[in-house]
Amino acid sequence: MKIIALNLFLSLSLFLTNSAKAQLGFAVATDANGSQLTYGLVFGYNTSSKAKMQAMVELRLKGYDKVFGATGAEYGHGLKTGFYVLIKSSFISENGKAMNCYGLGASAKTFDEAEFRAQRNMFTYSKWDEEAYTVLISKEY
Repeated sequence: MKIIALNLFLSLSLFLTNSAKAQLGFAVATDANGSQLTYGLVFGYNTSSKAKMQAMVELRLKGYDKVFGATGAEYGHGLKTGFYVLIKSSFISENGKAMNCYGLGASAKTFDEAEFRAQRNMFTYSKWDEEAYTVLISKEY
């Protein structure tokens, strides 16, 4: 009986360990021109879609109306552990408007790969056209 209980305990522990994922959720709040005002970043959900929804909820609770999820597995947001980099760019758009945008990338391997994915994330979800950017956060999780 003790062996069965031990096997059950170990199986349950393995299941819980594998199902508890530090998935990243990333969302941005924008103004009427599409400039990104701020970002939401959350960790610790079983899926990146749940994490993205929580990031969006947090921005809405802060009073932002135009909120968009910017999470994607191709940017490493579904990883359990690794490195993540958050970047920001401020530039003048083609029509002369001041614009801000954010990008988040993650990698299981290196900060450089995470930064590259952050650039791709920013390019996909904003009007950014590879202008200069600043690294806001560069951490391991």
